[in-house]
Amino acid sequence: MKKILILGKQSPIAVAVYELILKETDWIVSLELDNYTHSDSDEKYLEPIFYDKKTIRKVVMDYNPGYIINLLSYDIAEKCEEHRKECWDFNVGTVEALSKAAFMTEAKLIVFSSDNIFDGTNGPYSEDVLPNPLNYYGKTKLGCDNLLLASSIPFTSIRLPEYYGNNNSIGSNIFYNIINKKSMSLSVNSFTNPILLDDIALGVIKIIEGNKTGFYHFGGPDYISEYEYANKIVDYLGMDKSLILPYTYSSENAKIKKYLRGGLINLKSEVELGINFVNLHSGLTTVRFQINYNN
Repeated sequence: MKKILILGKQSPIAVAVYELILKETDWIVSLELDNYTHSDSDEKYLEPIFYDKKTIRKVVMDYNPGYIINLLSYDIAEKCEEHRKECWDFNVGTVEALSKAAFMTEAKLIVFSSDNIFDGTNGPYSEDVLPNPLNYYGKTKLGCDNLLLASSIPFTSIRLPEYYGNNNSIGSNIFYNIINKKSMSLSVNSFTNPILLDDIALGVIKIIEGNKTGFYHFGGPDYISEYEYANKIVDYLGMDKSLILPYTYSSENAKIKKYLRGGLINLKSEVELGINFVNLHSGLTTVRFQINYNN
């Protein structure tokens, strides 16, 4: 029987994977370690929790899993530009600690990367395209991939574009901004292929079942702009469309470079894992059902 350790309790992906494993398999699974805590100065601000490597290794050694799934990540690109050392220590340092723990316990390691490892000029990208990150967050994710390539452990790196779904995550907080009556300015010239959270969880299970290693790109079939993406969400969920404001992105004076043509080609994942990633219409149908069910 497979024994799975998932790290990152507050990650929507971690929760989705955990719940699907409980529902669809007889595997033993544990969800450990929080991602963040509330700030002492501002209860609304969430600060990432920095675990030392000894603590991370101890959690793994005590549980002794066959698979480690890491969702501990400092993944706010703007914050990574401002706090580069913390971002590198968190993202790469955590994977380094996990790789050593995986070696000692003979576990397989599954991590999550991003389309931010590419330059965003000619997407969507397949697994054989050489990375060229423009922002520091992308550099830390590439650092994780390179660290694992240099290690001697079996690993899988799942690269993701924007994702949406239940469990407090619907594409860049679009849903939660709108229900709180906050307007959002979104680019008409920045493209991605959003993926449903449920499909990510299913893909993780397929990777474990098939004992797959290496790099896999997940992504939905719709390649759309940020602005189109948000409009589809608010239209389909019956929300206030007037709060979605279009603009044309320019890199001039931008604090962080936006990926104009990001996204990922999912052909390898669909063929090797036997997944048909759902389109945005079907995905939003699932999300609407989940929201109505949970409320």
